[in-house]
Amino acid sequence: MLASFVAVILMVSLVFGFNAYQIARDAALDNEKNLVEQETRGQAVMLAAQHRRTPSLRGLQEHLTTHKELHKQILYLADRNGSVLAPTPLLTDKVLEIGGLPTLQALQHDVKKYFTYDGRLYVWSSAPVPGSPYTLFHIERSSIDTQGLLGRLAGRLVVAGLILAWIAIWVALIISTAVSRRLMAQTDALRHQSTHDGLTGLPNRTLLQQHLAAAMRTAAVSGKSVTLIMMDLNRFKEINNTLGHTFGDALLCAIGQRLQKTLWGRDTVARLGGDEFALLLPVADATHSTRVTDKVLAMLAEPFVINGVTLEIDASLGIAVYPDDSKDAVELISHADVAMYQAKHTGTPFTRYDPSKDPHSLERLKLTGELRHAIGRDELSLYYQPKIDIPAGKVSGAEALLRWHHPERGLIPPDTFIPLAEQTGSIKALTYWVLDNALSQCARWNAANMPLSISVNLSARVVQDDNLVKEVAAALKRHGVVASQLELEITETAIMEDPTRAMEMLTALSDMGIRLSIDDFGTGYTSMAYLKKLPVDEVKIDKSFVMNMLKDANDAVIVRSIVDLAHNMNYTVVAEGVESRKILEMLSGLSCDIAQGYYFSKPVPVPEFESWYRDAASRTAPRTETKNRYQNIRVIYPD
Repeated sequence: MLASFVAVILMVSLVFGFNAYQIARDAALDNEKNLVEQETRGQAVMLAAQHRRTPSLRGLQEHLTTHKELHKQILYLADRNGSVLAPTPLLTDKVLEIGGLPTLQALQHDVKKYFTYDGRLYVWSSAPVPGSPYTLFHIERSSIDTQGLLGRLAGRLVVAGLILAWIAIWVALIISTAVSRRLMAQTDALRHQSTHDGLTGLPNRTLLQQHLAAAMRTAAVSGKSVTLIMMDLNRFKEINNTLGHTFGDALLCAIGQRLQKTLWGRDTVARLGGDEFALLLPVADATHSTRVTDKVLAMLAEPFVINGVTLEIDASLGIAVYPDDSKDAVELISHADVAMYQAKHTGTPFTRYDPSKDPHSLERLKLTGELRHAIGRDELSLYYQPKIDIPAGKVSGAEALLRWHHPERGLIPPDTFIPLAEQTGSIKALTYWVLDNALSQCARWNAANMPLSISVNLSARVVQDDNLVKEVAAALKRHGVVASQLELEITETAIMEDPTRAMEMLTALSDMGIRLSIDDFGTGYTSMAYLKKLPVDEVKIDKSFVMNMLKDANDAVIVRSIVDLAHNMNYTVVAEGVESRKILEMLSGLSCDIAQGYYFSKPVPVPEFESWYRDAASRTAPRTETKNRYQNIRVIYPD
């Protein structure tokens, strides 16, 4: 930039200097031409006066020779055709001895009135001699020394250029310094943004890893420990949904400030995103770690006042220690994160990382990668479990359940890979695969005179997917299945993650004629006031209540209450986990509508399900009035 600036200055100075030289040269030349022209006319008048006394050409020549002091220039006498009649004695001058002077004929047609000869500039003029047929040509060497002038001008330009270059250098240095400072400020700002959280100003995950790695190197030399604490707020999403994200952001900033005041100067507080924070204790033994954990929990126990609203909030903390739990910074963060989720799952305030509770972490990572390719490798299949209409004593439908046949590990249960799919986001692709294949099977059963409804489970991620309604409609149309044959099961927790969005999606699906069911009812947080607003047709009592009905009176009361409540709200009731005749009899006595469980059949592949269905249908008798509602079921599954 500096060189460019100096070059521009020099170029400008040269251009303006050359233009100034041209203007000055032209002005001086015009002045000389005027003087030569006046002198030529005067000499012509003098010759005319002499011509009257000595009219011969020789007399004019003698006159010019006699008065050399008056005629020091190069003079010609020429006739009207431009032919030289009489050169003056000065033609013997050395200059004229060199060939190449322009002819008088050429001079007569030259309007510039000057020419260059042998590197020198000459000015000329002509004037008729009054009273004679002659013309006087006057050629005079110009006083303008072209080479000398250019030399002097070049010298001045060099001096001016050096001055301008010096000025340009200083100006460029000042500008470059200002630009450099601005760039440094921008670089510092970008570096700060890349290593700090934009909301709270705390270090982010990148800077935490750097500090953690440095602390671990120091601890490796000193033989001390490094403690990392991961902290996740409980019910923060509920606060965000209720009071708004602006309120939630203010709460996060307040928590960050309290954490900074709680820790020592060498400790680091970082925000890793969302409502997750990390506390790095570079020199911390077990006593110090416990003390810090107690201080953090005590700090959180104090109410927060945000925009006039008082809030009480708690958190789950996970602790991992170097070098006991890991000697790698990234792995230590992962272990602290696992411990934090263990604390959240068990409901304890904090948990130290326990390898026995995370025995297959590397294996799960490998399994996650393999799950992404399971669909393309045709490793997935659907099993079906029948749903029994208790009063009618017949099969009313089937629930489609996903199974993964791993080429090396064999059959992997859903409880293993479904959480992985939820965490990685591949649950959407899996769900739409299940939906498409279940409706395809439904169409085949319709063609085989097995008109069964099909139930498909939807996860929380899928319920929030903008493409859900479009995907369901496309699948129904693709396989020619009526919407009333499809039942979508949604858990309470999936609904409550974003109730507004869930309401929009469920309403759109219900308007299509699709039946909706709340799965695992009784284990979530759905309030009765919100439940009555949902466009659902069915509730499924969680199997944990049904399976213990015979042993736990409280579970029996819960099941009875759910059945009564659902019927009062015109919902169909499905009981999962029916594994014995006595449970079925109790459900029949409670007027439960549909039963599902191992008492009838486990989830089985299509061929086994069809064989079971044909066998059950062959034993089904026409419905008769009976005091025992479960009697018709015994026809399907005799004792």
